[in-house]
Amino acid sequence: MAHEIVIRNAGYRAIAEVHVEEALPPGVRVLRTDPPALTHGDRVTWDMGALEAGTERRLKIEVQPASAGELHLRPHVTFLPSSGLRTQVIRPQFGVELKADHDKTPCGGHIAFTIRVSNDGNAVIHNIKLYDQLPAGLSHPAGQRVGITRFGDLQPGETRTITLDTSAVKAGQFRNEVVAQADGGIEARASVEVTVAEPSLALRVDGPKKGSTQRDLDFQLEVSNPGPLPAKKIRLVQTLPPSFQTIGASTGATFDEAQHALTWTLPELAPGQRQRVTFRVKASTAGDWPLYTAVQADKIPESHVANVLHVEGVPALTLEVHAREDRLNVGDETVYDLHVFNQGDAPCAGVRLTAWLPEEMTPLDAKDAQIQQQQVQFAPLSQLPARGDVVYRIRARGQRPGKGRVRVELTAERENPLQRDLSIQVNGGPPAQTPDGATRAGYTKSTGGGDLR
Repeated sequence: MAHEIVIRNAGYRAIAEVHVEEALPPGVRVLRTDPPALTHGDRVTWDMGALEAGTERRLKIEVQPASAGELHLRPHVTFLPSSGLRTQVIRPQFGVELKADHDKTPCGGHIAFTIRVSNDGNAVIHNIKLYDQLPAGLSHPAGQRVGITRFGDLQPGETRTITLDTSAVKAGQFRNEVVAQADGGIEARASVEVTVAEPSLALRVDGPKKGSTQRDLDFQLEVSNPGPLPAKKIRLVQTLPPSFQTIGASTGATFDEAQHALTWTLPELAPGQRQRVTFRVKASTAGDWPLYTAVQADKIPESHVANVLHVEGVPALTLEVHAREDRLNVGDETVYDLHVFNQGDAPCAGVRLTAWLPEEMTPLDAKDAQIQQQQVQFAPLSQLPARGDVVYRIRARGQRPGKGRVRVELTAERENPLQRDLSIQVNGGPPAQTPDGATRAGYTKSTGGGDLR
């Protein structure tokens, strides 16, 4: 089925953006179009552009139905006027402009406003007056309402400019408006938005909330500038408790002995910039310790952060082994002192001490201990208090000539084992005699081990 669509502009003005569209029933197939059309699914479209008044366009299309029945075709056309509304925009004869030398300033800063009054007409404007009602964030020596009542007259084509200096007194975003009035009820207005920022530095402390005595604790401090202006002469101070020892700090840190504090002098921070420093400390005493961090800069109020670090006490065992005689003859006796210290801030549970004597020595006696051949095992100590100590003693005799080592091992719950070795020399001569004929062992004053002091 071939048919034709006729588009005629019967008006007296040209039309533009002519768009023709024909929807096809289901099953209808397009065989040919003149001029060529675009096919989108079941729609055939033509974009014809402009159509002058009194002219027409013909669109030919040939389709093939898929089944018997009524074929209903309804072309649709849209267009726009070739020309719209035209309006000439001109400047008013009497105008005022308001500009700020900068739109952001900190509290305590200054903003200078330039007021420009112009006469673009062909007649003189008489008796001009200016009024500026300053917002709450700005101040002027003349008050919040600044009036210039003797501005004078403006000749045709004349422009005059004045400057108004203000001080920023309150943070926020403000709108400053100026009004110009003249004889004859002539009035003009202008306004500008300004921001007064409260300068500040943001401070962040990253580190543990809990720790243990005699353990390294690492912290990181971050200073950032969220304000609109650079921050200069920045000084960062980290105050430490008296029981804290500084192990290390990032470059530039100095330690103030009097204040017991770390101090950094940081470079200038631009708006949005940040700077990080680190430090490492060790606590010698358990407790809840305050950590005060503060940062300040030129013309910026101090910012500070206070944290509490909970330090738990931990045991710290040490072991010392001494021999009354480290050289003796066969048959001579000596005493070994085994000294255990808890130098920590917390009790230590399950303290066990075991000693092994070499074959050159024979263990004779040890209080509260079991002796099995060369091994001496002392009874466990349920708890050794913080800052406490205990002394164990072993009495032994030289058994045969030779050089050997006494080995002592200390263990406790949740503590790493400690081991100490001590050399001993046994000579083959007879027991050493004292002036009264007794053996040297008689000179040795022996006390029982296991005394808690």
